[in-house]
Amino acid sequence: MAAVRRRDPRFLTATPALAAALAVAEDDGRDLLEHVPDQWKEIKTWAKCFLPPAKPSPASPNSSAIPSPRAS
Repeated sequence: MAAVRRRDPRFLTATPALAAALAVAEDDGRDLLEHVPDQWKEIKTWAKCFLPPAKPSPASPNSSAIPSPRAS
């Protein structure tokens, strides 16, 4: 598996389905990561587009820090 670097030896152990798929995979010559940047700042910017939407903060301007009294 020359395509997978040995940076985190637990990665494939923690993802057995991926490990099994890689064990039988064949290289078809495509560069699936050609669009992925290789500079750290560019990688961080690219990765941000995959983050889930931020949840509103309890202290956001749309909510009051003082709870409103409940109507009886």
